[in-house]
Amino acid sequence: MSKIQAWQKGYMAGIVDSMGTLRIRQTEAGGALPSVTVSTANADLLNHLTKLTGTRAFTVSRQYKRHRCAEHCEDAHDHVVSVTSRWNVTGARATVLLHNLLPYLTIQHKEAKELRDMGLDQRVKPATYKRMGELGWDLPKEWKP
Repeated sequence: MSKIQAWQKGYMAGIVDSMGTLRIRQTEAGGALPSVTVSTANADLLNHLTKLTGTRAFTVSRQYKRHRCAEHCEDAHDHVVSVTSRWNVTGARATVLLHNLLPYLTIQHKEAKELRDMGLDQRVKPATYKRMGELGWDLPKEWKP
């Protein structure tokens, strides 16, 4: 794949800035990893993110009851099924992604920088590092797998 272009990074940064959740994911071994998540019902948007990062999105479905007027209506509630999809990158993928998006982020810039810096201090699987480079992402020079 060719190098990820600046406009693609800017576009993705806009998505992450407005719809993304940046957080620290705790591992079972007691470690901490940077994590970037986007949840939306827009499947085309998530398919675009999956192509750029070599990952998959998954569907989340939940059912709930929306209450209406129990005094005047025959049925006191409506059954609602809510379906959204979620895309997530964690660890080395999230570190490389944040490294590339930092110049374009506004709202979540501080959090992204903290997570990126935390990720740079983590050990990384060489295959993940190599794969992100093959996908066209700039790899942090200060990070040696």
